[in-house]
Amino acid sequence: MKIILCDLNATLSRNFRDVFAAAGPLRMARTILEVEQYRPELVEWLSEAGRHGWETHLFTVRDARWAETTLESIRSKTGWQPDNWWFNDTQIPGKEAARVKEALFDRVLVECASSGLFGLESNDAVRRMYRRRHVACQRGTEPLPGMAEVEELGRWPPRAA
Repeated sequence: MKIILCDLNATLSRNFRDVFAAAGPLRMARTILEVEQYRPELVEWLSEAGRHGWETHLFTVRDARWAETTLESIRSKTGWQPDNWWFNDTQIPGKEAARVKEALFDRVLVECASSGLFGLESNDAVRRMYRRRHVACQRGTEPLPGMAEVEELGRWPPRAA
């Protein structure tokens, strides 16, 4: 299995700041459904990656209680859905993104026998964690690589130098 770990906030969601600004804890679900928008060019790229044998795993610090609403929003607005999703069900606060995602990443490695890993990530600290763990990654808002490049970059486990 080859996996693209796709960040939600600031990568797939193009207006996540609007979502959090508009939503208090009691209105988060409604705001996700009514306000959040997704990057169509990234959805198309992820769909193309799927046609080349890559699974997309949504990888987010968003609290797990918003998983169902978020997935419904993505599906209804894009016609696409990730193959798997990893929401923050840890006790680590979402503002500690690198710690949350490292805990989730450890579970990915245990639960998914992966022959390829590639991360699309907005957070600098999380990208540093990926690099320490030998996972190729980039900002999801940068120009996306072609599929041949993803195949080479995402080889897992990495080749010895």
